[in-house]
Amino acid sequence: RRAFIYFLEIFAQVLPVVVLARFMPEIFISFVDNEAGRFALEKGYGKDRSINGILAAYWSLAARMNWHPHFERVPSKANVSDAISRADPLRAWAEGWTRIHTPLDEICEALRMAAGDVDRAINEVTGRLLHASLNYLP
Repeated sequence: RRAFIYFLEIFAQVLPVVVLARFMPEIFISFVDNEAGRFALEKGYGKDRSINGILAAYWSLAARMNWHPHFERVPSKANVSDAISRADPLRAWAEGWTRIHTPLDEICEALRMAAGDVDRAINEVTGRLLHASLNYLP
């Protein structure tokens, strides 16, 4: 269970950046409410081999896009996405958030490939993630 939460916290940082890659500024802040996930994102690796492939793909994409992300720890209650991640849309509705439909199948397949092979994550998966982002129109 702990490894799954760790994965979800990292995935929650990777997914929106991939989906919105063409709109991301070079320097941005990501708020993380999981300390182990934040450390892994900052370092680019952790104890789980599969998650390391996803981190490798993320940082390879970051290098390709010339991103300089900063990860900041926030308590879960201060994280604006915490309620929506628990299927509670009330805050999102109250604040007028717009739901977007993303190319999840393509992104998840690419990240699955990354989880299985770090070399592939750095080379092939980065291109697939960028392709998914560039062909996506929110």
